[in-house]
Amino acid sequence: MYKFLIKTSSPRPPLLPKTDNPAFQSANTEVENILVDNSPVGKGGTKRKRGNYNNYSPEVRAKMAKYAIENGVQNTARKFTTDLGSPVNESTIRSIKSSYMRRGLHKQFENAAELPKKDRGRPLLLGKYDAELLDYIKSIREFGGIVNNQIVISSAKGILKYHDSELLETLDLTKTWAESVLHRLEN
Repeated sequence: MYKFLIKTSSPRPPLLPKTDNPAFQSANTEVENILVDNSPVGKGGTKRKRGNYNNYSPEVRAKMAKYAIENGVQNTARKFTTDLGSPVNESTIRSIKSSYMRRGLHKQFENAAELPKKDRGRPLLLGKYDAELLDYIKSIREFGGIVNNQIVISSAKGILKYHDSELLETLDLTKTWAESVLHRLEN
């Protein structure tokens, strides 16, 4: 009786952005090519996420460093633990104080109102084209498309083919790189 209710998997075409941007059009063709190949996408397990780090503004970091120079690390940790309402470790105060001293800001004691953080991490693989890739991926998601590692890699290839095909030959766009791009997009 229910023979006509057979489940079939019909691949839904991706909802890719239709724009006049030639780089996006190039990325669209690469995404369509990878979807035609029908390569299987690996499924990873879920991982428990650790707690968040305390992020302090540059102004608070400068206040911590000044107070630590005047009153010591332990007193600074006690004061800012009560002021901020969350525990501040002495090691954190020590590192903030040492970066303040290294930059020579203690010599301009009254003038230094901020202690900005250093730039961290590795430079982006695509360089100036990274922002365009992120915009493209966001536009795919806005149109309701699904973005996975293969889509990210093929999109990057399309954008690089349009802008700088020689750079594409030297880069190795791997699955882990695509995962890091998706992770950066979530944050």
